[in-house]
Amino acid sequence: NIIELKVILKQNDDIKQEYIIAFISKRNNNVESNHSSYKEKALR
Repeated sequence: NIIELKVILKQNDDIKQEYIIAFISKRNNNVESNHSSYKEKALR
């Protein structure tokens, strides 16, 4: 199973114009998919 996580941090200014502050994308590979999150953190 491949899991993908995307996060967008947005902010509105005084006139409600929306701006993207940060964008993060993470997709695990096949090796990471074979381990639980607990084991994955231990392997790093």
